Amino acid sequence: MVDFAPIAEAGWVTVPVPFKYGLAFNWSLIIPWILAYIITTVETVGDLTAIAEVSGEPVEGEIHDERLKRGVLLDGVGSALAAVFNTLPNTTFSQNIDDKKCLY
Repeated sequence: MVDFAPIAEAGWVTVPVPFKYGLAFNWSLIIPWILAYIITTVETVGDLTAIAEVSGEPVEGEIHDERLKRGVLLDGVGSALAAVFNTLPNTTFSQNIDDKKCLY
């Protein structure tokens, strides 16, 4: 039987504590993490390009390259902040890109 009492007794709102579980680094996991971040970077580039295309924005040239640089950088910053606050990294999702047309 599962005891749900700790869930019922938990507070409704808590403040995240940075590095609550300590700061440790396992060198044996560096290769899998690098591969995972390369995969999410490729996904981010594809999603940002698709969003630009359905929004009528250029998908080639300097403007698009700058958009990709900022998008990938902020995706990395968000993932780093997620690690600081003891949660999973973020990534982009492409499920409903056509519904997210950005009109300026």
